[in-house]
Amino acid sequence: MANLSSLIVCGGRSSRMGTDKSVLEYYGLPHREYLYNLLKQFCEKVYLSVSADSLPANFPGIIDDPKYTGIGPMAALLSAWQQEPGTAWLVIGCDYPFIDKDTIQNLIEHRGDIASCFLHPENNLREPLLTIYEAACYPMIMKAYQLNQYSLRKILESEEVITMRPPSRYTLKNVNTIEEHHEACNLITDKSFKI
Repeated sequence: MANLSSLIVCGGRSSRMGTDKSVLEYYGLPHREYLYNLLKQFCEKVYLSVSADSLPANFPGIIDDPKYTGIGPMAALLSAWQQEPGTAWLVIGCDYPFIDKDTIQNLIEHRGDIASCFLHPENNLREPLLTIYEAACYPMIMKAYQLNQYSLRKILESEEVITMRPPSRYTLKNVNTIEEHHEACNLITDKSFKI
């Protein structure tokens, strides 16, 4: 299998939150830093995926190529492959506060030939922003891009990928509003998200 690198997707507009979701704190430091430290336990290379004007100091980053503007998270993945062809990418959104070591270990242990992902417990759909995309997935994603089809989820749904249930019903819960941030902080404080 190809070498595995990690990509923390921080390039969203965070319009509902009103602030950069990657700098929100759940464990005493900006969440992008928490995820970076977590993923460094598994991957030699960990990058923040960012737009040109938002790369924080002291972090390696992959800046979205301008030609991929307006296509959502697919831009992060295609820009990453452009920088490191032939790499497998563990892609994770910056707004998942309940990700822990067991979650990442589970995903890595179940790597498949094309991709490996969790099924969302609420809708049984494949979650594209907590997925390992193998190098073999690149031609499929590039073809979708060329056809103006930008949904990573639709690609995952159409291919033979490894799917699994998340370790907790909270694992894939992302945070998009201030209220959800407060709720997540409360769950983390009393450790009830492990249920």
